[in-house]
Amino acid sequence: MATGASNRRSVRTILIHRPMQRMLTLTMIGVMMTAGVLVSVMIHFTLKQMTDGAPQTLSRLALERIISDVNLQLIMGTIFVIFLAVIVLGFFGVFFLHRVAGPVYRIRQVLRQMASGELPPDVHLREHDFFHETAAELNRVIHVLRGYAVTSKKINALLTENRDQESSPEVQAKIAELCKELPYRDRTE
Repeated sequence: MATGASNRRSVRTILIHRPMQRMLTLTMIGVMMTAGVLVSVMIHFTLKQMTDGAPQTLSRLALERIISDVNLQLIMGTIFVIFLAVIVLGFFGVFFLHRVAGPVYRIRQVLRQMASGELPPDVHLREHDFFHETAAELNRVIHVLRGYAVTSKKINALLTENRDQESSPEVQAKIAELCKELPYRDRTE
């Protein structure tokens, strides 16, 4: 129950990766504001065009026909602008998520290698990807584990060397068990 309470969102923790969330939010707001301005300009020019060419006195039928034409123009124009905004946001979303999903995938692959006992090479991300600080922290962990692997190999060599000397069967069994557990599989060497 305590872990569930610590994972709850609060106002302070809603922005977990400020640069990424800022870029996404500002781009979405910018595209939607641009679409709103385009619709407003379209409405203005359509109404201006309607009033400029209209005679001073209009019959009810002529007014209804003009309003119907303008209504159709406004609906079609608005649908087009909104459709265009959705397409732009869709393409932006794909490219933006590529900058997020790529690093997440790479970090996941490295964690899988580490979980299987391998010491993977350092994590390198593309220049415009997000999570460079996470990759740097993971690289520090990999370097620490490489140090442990070197120490482990030294201990393994000492244990193997001492296994052949005379000692009780219990000590020899413990040494043999430790020798099986110690080495990391390091693919970078």
